[in-house]
Amino acid sequence: MNLYAIPPIVCALLFGWAGLFVYSKNTKAWTNKLFALICLTTVLWQGTWFVLFQFPHPKLILPLIKLGYTSIIFIPIALYHFSVSFLQAEKEKRFLWPVYLVGLFFLIMLHTSDFYIKGSYQYFFGFYPKASLVLHPIYLGFLTAVGGRAIYLFFFLGQAPSLSIEKQKQCRLLFVAFCIYTMAAVDFLVNYGVEFYPFGFVFILIGLGII
Repeated sequence: MNLYAIPPIVCALLFGWAGLFVYSKNTKAWTNKLFALICLTTVLWQGTWFVLFQFPHPKLILPLIKLGYTSIIFIPIALYHFSVSFLQAEKEKRFLWPVYLVGLFFLIMLHTSDFYIKGSYQYFFGFYPKASLVLHPIYLGFLTAVGGRAIYLFFFLGQAPSLSIEKQKQCRLLFVAFCIYTMAAVDFLVNYGVEFYPFGFVFILIGLGII
């Protein structure tokens, strides 16, 4: 058993439970569905890394990396969509399709070229995706813009006088939770050859605990 594979599987299980719990409370509400989507993308990300660290078979490395990055691409998009739904920000809905289309572009590049992810590194804890300098830095800019917009909405729209006191409190907690969640972006340094164990799971678990 590779001990470095334990944190990812713990994260995957906890987020899986949280997503199912919230979705089961109201299976018809878009806000519940979108929170479950955030959890699902996190489950795929962390669950794939568990398999990658635990079973580093040469033929599985690249397919696992691409599967994991498929979910990573859509994490900020799911977060943004959730914020729009939770806050009922009607003016923001016009940006959703363009954001999803950009995510689709990165997804196609991921699975059809090496302009986004270019192979893997082998570190002391296992294999890890190697970022291509062509598209990956552009994706980081996209992630910052979309994730940052979602957090911005929670901070500013979440304190509107038209909202109830309870809703304002929820928005403050979500603002803090997702700020902490996004600190997991420190793991992207590992994609660029900086060798350390990716400890972003700490931040996403704290964020989940606050939520």
